Amino acid sequence: MPVSSRRARERPCRRVDGDRRWIALQINAFVRNADVAQPCALIFTQHFESIDATTRPLARPAGADGHLLLLYSGNWGMAHDYETFLAAYAGHHREGSGRFLLWLNAVGGAAGQVETRLKQAKLPYLRSQPVPLANLASLLVTPDAHLITLLDPFVGFVLPSKVYGCVASGRPVLFVGSERSDVHLVCMTDARERYLRADVGDVEGCRKALDDLAARLDAGGSQSATTG
Repeated sequence: MPVSSRRARERPCRRVDGDRRWIALQINAFVRNADVAQPCALIFTQHFESIDATTRPLARPAGADGHLLLLYSGNWGMAHDYETFLAAYAGHHREGSGRFLLWLNAVGGAAGQVETRLKQAKLPYLRSQPVPLANLASLLVTPDAHLITLLDPFVGFVLPSKVYGCVASGRPVLFVGSERSDVHLVCMTDARERYLRADVGDVEGCRKALDDLAARLDAGGSQSATTG
């Protein structure tokens, strides 16, 4: 094995999906927190087209009338919480306002489990397949809010690329995950007034965030203080 490859394998490897603009800000903090002697290796994956004032939304899916759409887009896999969210979503419909309708536009190891659990609990949802990359920007400006989740063991190793598009869409973001995550940093930096967060395992906090965000949207805005 070449020396350069061996050294790269010996360093912590961090997956950064999308925009490179956070590297300079984050690399020192990551190295310090991880207590590693050398900078970590970074793996980049493809970013999507930018969102601007000319980006037009897609048609809202059939069955969305009368609901607020909460979109989970992209991969819902092993790195992403769903237990916390599903319990909170059940509470939102059984004890709260029930205004949100989960729009599952996702693939991945957990996506099927999420759909099965939704069916078993008789909770409302919509399911569609991910759109072509050329339509991704339009998809992201279509819902009323976005859902992002990340399990604590993956903090510092996985940054879902969609966070940049969710923030750029101008829609509120609900994040189920740690405040140590780069997702939290991105949202607090660029979407503070329309961002809500709950820790993984905090079912009541997540349910309250869903109810509060629904009330905020029904009132005609999302300019309340950040929670979490």
